Amino acid sequence: MEGRANAAAIKLLAKYFGVSKSQVRLLRGATSKYKVFDMGGDYEYE
Repeated sequence: MEGRANAAAIKLLAKYFGVSKSQVRLLRGATSKYKVFDMGGDYEYE
Protein backbone atom coordinates (compact mmCIF):
# COMPACT_ATOMS: atom_id res chain seq x y z
CA MET A 1 0.00 0.00 0.00
CA GLU A 2 2.97 2.29 0.39
CA GLY A 3 3.25 4.77 -2.44
CA ARG A 4 -0.42 4.72 -3.42
CA ALA A 5 -0.91 8.33 -2.36
CA ASN A 6 2.17 9.38 -4.31
CA ALA A 7 0.93 7.55 -7.40
CA ALA A 8 -2.47 9.22 -7.04
CA ALA A 9 -0.83 12.65 -6.71
CA ILE A 10 1.27 12.02 -9.82
CA LYS A 11 -1.82 10.98 -11.78
CA LEU A 12 -3.74 14.06 -10.62
CA LEU A 13 -0.89 16.48 -11.43
CA ALA A 14 -0.32 14.92 -14.86
CA LYS A 15 -3.99 15.31 -15.73
CA TYR A 16 -4.19 18.87 -14.36
CA PHE A 17 -1.08 20.09 -16.22
CA GLY A 18 -1.76 18.07 -19.37
CA VAL A 19 1.46 16.06 -19.29
CA SER A 20 2.12 12.34 -19.22
CA LYS A 21 2.56 10.60 -15.87
CA SER A 22 6.15 9.75 -16.83
CA GLN A 23 6.95 13.49 -16.95
CA VAL A 24 5.93 14.01 -13.32
CA ARG A 25 8.67 13.18 -10.83
CA LEU A 26 8.53 13.20 -7.06
CA LEU A 27 11.69 15.04 -6.01
CA ARG A 28 11.20 15.26 -2.26
CA GLY A 29 8.79 14.02 0.37
CA ALA A 30 8.10 10.39 -0.55
CA THR A 31 7.12 9.61 3.04
CA SER A 32 6.02 13.11 4.07
CA LYS A 33 2.76 14.93 3.59
CA TYR A 34 4.79 17.82 2.10
CA LYS A 35 5.99 16.94 -1.38
CA VAL A 36 7.99 18.54 -4.19
CA PHE A 37 7.26 17.49 -7.76
CA ASP A 38 8.95 18.26 -11.08
CA MET A 39 6.94 18.30 -14.29
CA GLY A 40 9.99 17.82 -16.52
CA GLY A 41 9.57 20.85 -18.72
CA ASP A 42 10.60 24.41 -19.30
CA TYR A 43 7.83 26.74 -18.25
CA GLU A 44 7.50 30.47 -18.62
CA TYR A 45 5.87 32.44 -15.86
CA GLU A 46 4.22 35.77 -16.50
